[in-house]
Amino acid sequence: MTHYKFTESEVKETALESFAGLDYDILSGPEIAPGEPATERTDYHQPFLLQRVRDTLYQINNYLTPTPPSPYIPRVLFMRQPYSLA
Repeated sequence: MTHYKFTESEVKETALESFAGLDYDILSGPEIAPGEPATERTDYHQPFLLQRVRDTLYQINNYLTPTPPSPYIPRVLFMRQPYSLA
């Protein structure tokens, strides 16, 4: 049996390269940290960038409307395992 050893930084860099190849913007944590000009969360207890989750949910599912707020957002944020939201 072959064992492969990867460091955390190797996995991170590979993932970031993959996302960059899909035209995702790559930002470092300090750029969007609480208190910075480009902050996207009020504190570090928010693991998700909620506005990005909302924007992406509506972009992928163009039949949803932002108002009233979608009942699917909590289902995405607190998903215990992959499943269809429909």
